Amino acid sequence: MKFPFSIIIFLLTLICFAQETNEYKQKNSFFPKQYKHQIGIGATDFLKVVFNSNEETYTLEYRYAYNKKYSLRVGADYFSVTDDNGSTELGLKLGVDKSLKILKHWEFYYGIDLLTKYEKFESSNIEIYKVGVAPVFGVNYYISPNFSLGIEPIFLMQYNREIDKDTFGDSTTDYYKFGFERVGFIQLNFYF
Repeated sequence: MKFPFSIIIFLLTLICFAQETNEYKQKNSFFPKQYKHQIGIGATDFLKVVFNSNEETYTLEYRYAYNKKYSLRVGADYFSVTDDNGSTELGLKLGVDKSLKILKHWEFYYGIDLLTKYEKFESSNIEIYKVGVAPVFGVNYYISPNFSLGIEPIFLMQYNREIDKDTFGDSTTDYYKFGFERVGFIQLNFYF
C-alpha cells in the first residue's frame, strides 16, 4: 500500500512544480523582455596590459534590436594626438546581425558590417582612406539583464588608399588588407 501512495505523492509534486516552472523561469531569467537598445564601449583600451588592441576597432558602438532576431548596428571611432608627430583617426561602421541562440547568460549572433576609416599623420603628411566589409561572429556574456561582456571577431576584407602629400604630385598607393581582426577585443555593453 505504501508503494502506490508514494507514486501518487511523487506525481502530485511533479504537477505542482510543473505549474511553477514557467513563472519561475520568467522571474529568474536574464531575458524577461528584449531590450531594444545596446551601447557598447571598447573595454580593451582599459585592459591593454592583458589584451593587445586591434587597429580595426570602434570605441563606441550602438545596436538596435529591430525584432527578436535582427539588429541594426552602427559604430564610431575618433582618436587624435596633437604633438609634433600627431595623427587623427575617424571611423564609422554600419551593419546588421542576426541572433543565433540566446541562453540564460549567453547570446550568439552573426552579421556583416560595412567599415570606413580615415587616418592622417601630420609628421609624414600621409592620409589613408579605408573601406571594407567584415563578416562578424559575436558572443555576449550577460553579467546582469542590463550589462554584458562581449567579443566579436571579424574577418576583414578592406581596400586602402594611401596618399603621400609630401612627394611631388601626391603619390598614391592602393592596397588590400585581409585577415582576422578584433580577436582579443572585449566590449562592455549596456542595454536599455
